[in-house]
This record gives sequence, C-alpha cells and structure tokens, in this order.
Amino acid sequence: MTISEPTTDSSLAESRQRFLEGLEDVRPRLHRYAARLLSSPLDAEDVVQDALAEAFFKGPILEHREGLENWLFRVVHNRAMDVLRRRIVRRRPLDAGPTAEPPRDPVATTQAAERAFGHLVRNLPPKERASLICKDVLDYSLRETAEILRSTEGAIK
Repeated sequence: MTISEPTTDSSLAESRQRFLEGLEDVRPRLHRYAARLLSSPLDAEDVVQDALAEAFFKGPILEHREGLENWLFRVVHNRAMDVLRRRIVRRRPLDAGPTAEPPRDPVATTQAAERAFGHLVRNLPPKERASLICKDVLDYSLRETAEILRSTEGAIK
C-alpha cells in the first residue's frame, strides 16, 4: 500500500478527485458488508459515511485502487466492530417459546428456515460473522478476506 501526501492545493484536489472516482463500485460493497455485519442498513450507512469522511478529509490518500479498497474495508470493519461492542446484545435461547407443529406449507418452511439462518448469523461472534460475509456474501478470496480482517487464511477457513 503506497501512501502519498499531497503538498499543493491542486495535487490535494486531484488526489481527492481520484479518491471519489475510486469509490463508485466500492461504496455499495462497503455498505452491504457493514449492513450484514451490523444487521442494520441505517447503522451501516452511518459507519460507511464516517469511514469515508475520515478517509477523504484526514486519512492517507492511497494511490493503488486495490490498496484503497482493502484499507477502506478495514476501516469500515473496525468501525462496525466498535458499534457491535457498544451494543447491548440481548440473546434469547433458540428453543424459547412453545413448541409448535412444523409448518407444512413449503413457502412457510422456507421463510422459517431463512429466519432461523438469519438468527444464527446475527448471533455469530463479530469476527466470524465478518469472515462469513466477506467470503460467502461478497465473494472475496480467502487471502483477501484474511487481509481485510487482519487474520490468517486458516482462521478464515
């Protein structure tokens, strides 16, 4: 990752313009990652906006798009982890509530399975949830996921 620090106003403006141009396809993926990690599109929007504002105004201007994308994912990941740490998580046991006859309707069965899977994903520890989202939802390779999360490929597997 190469970091450059602009010295003139025009080079600062050019660097910021390149930064903004590089966000066109990265921003939606950042938001999707944060929304899945936080289980809230609104919280994700706040996290992404804060991270991009920091990167734009006071963060280093990265010259390589690949380095920029990884760096932004790391910033968004760290901010999302901060949000998750501040939340008070109230967990309910999976078997809470009365036992009911399983639905026989295939649509209802599918919806119940989707709700159960969503519940399981939301209750994963933050690091494991981040790994799952990067690898299986955003389709990053093991190496890229490990770089973003500052982990090892073995831990991601």
